[in-house]
Amino acid sequence: MKKSNTQENIYAKDEKFYQEEHDKFYKDIDDNTIRIVENKICIVDESKYCFPNFASTLENNMRNEEDFFNFHLSYANKETILSDKRKIKVYYLVDNKNRVNKVQCFFARTLSEFLDIISKIESLDNCKHVYRGHDDWKYDLVPSIYRKGNEKILKNEAKYIRDFIASYPQFFEECNSALDYLAVLQHYGFPTRLLDFTENPLVALYMACNNKKSNISTDKDVSNNQEIDTQAYEDVINRKEIDSSAHGDVIRVDLKEDYYKYYDSDTVSILSNIAFLDNIDVSNFKFDEYKELFDFPTGYSYNRYGQCINKEAQDEMIDSFNNRIDIQRLIHNIRNEKPHFMPKIDPQHLDNMLLIVKPRQRFKRLVLQSGLFGVFGINKEKEQPAKFESQNLEFRITHIIIPDECKENILKELDTLHINRATLYGDMDNIVAHYLDTIKNN
Repeated sequence: MKKSNTQENIYAKDEKFYQEEHDKFYKDIDDNTIRIVENKICIVDESKYCFPNFASTLENNMRNEEDFFNFHLSYANKETILSDKRKIKVYYLVDNKNRVNKVQCFFARTLSEFLDIISKIESLDNCKHVYRGHDDWKYDLVPSIYRKGNEKILKNEAKYIRDFIASYPQFFEECNSALDYLAVLQHYGFPTRLLDFTENPLVALYMACNNKKSNISTDKDVSNNQEIDTQAYEDVINRKEIDSSAHGDVIRVDLKEDYYKYYDSDTVSILSNIAFLDNIDVSNFKFDEYKELFDFPTGYSYNRYGQCINKEAQDEMIDSFNNRIDIQRLIHNIRNEKPHFMPKIDPQHLDNMLLIVKPRQRFKRLVLQSGLFGVFGINKEKEQPAKFESQNLEFRITHIIIPDECKENILKELDTLHINRATLYGDMDNIVAHYLDTIKNN
């Protein structure tokens, strides 16, 4: 198709910018497709691009993605319209094969809408539900030690933790377990394998709204054979800085009660003591064969292939697993805090296991925020964390998206309920900051 004079002028004016926007457009298509395949959400705001049809190109890309075809996956989306008439869509995965939608999404523009959604979410039988608030929907449910930039800390996790405890023992005098040590480090901002959650949805809502604007890169992508939208191009290029709205995300996790533990749980000790090992890698253990045996837990039975199995085979695999050097070291660490601990670990505890834990409420902030911890184990090797998004049917994740333009008003509504910086943090610095903000705004 012949280019218009306007387009020719644009290309001549800034061909480099055009190429950058083109690359950005297509990179985001790929990135967001991967997010959805991994059972995460993505939000599309087409006003951020010079090129049209981001949403439709993303949808085409997903339909052609190999995993969608091979695993019979499909996606769903919901949308809302902002005050400036912009339309935003949230995409999420629907697993047709299991006929279970593990992820569900909603939009909430006010406190009352949020509470209405919370009240109408169907509670699963024998399940607990916990909450976490992200001021930017792109943040994942990943503990700080596994985030970008902390690779060196992860590689030397045990060394750094021991050095910290040895150098500043006054902060750890009341610690009796690996979880206690990690909780202190988490409280003071050191990267750990803990992730903060709350039992109070209003606390999570505050966290999702707390930073109204975030300067986040707008790397996003689409399909090659398209003409550039000249008006959108001029709108973008004339901005000194692209203003990327950060829509908030309140995440509710419904989990079976077996995954909700207290601070003295043996399984919690297993996962938290991983932090004190220099390395652990059980990826060469035959987990699939082990799980096959445990489809039939007692006596003689037959697996799906008609092969006879028995309890002795199960015990042999458990014994071989626990005779590994790294597992022996893990057991040694656990028995230092729990001498009664039976020296036998179920292999499944090191295969994508994570738990929600109610810790001892040692810090005022934990009490004020109704705090809980997610304790992340490993996915067979220490460099790979367990993931919420791949917990099969044990978890259901609900995302309640807070449009960026609604955050400020929701914070004001929360303040009328005494949910604010002063009441949630409780230290004098935050109390003073809250009062100064209140005086300034009034």
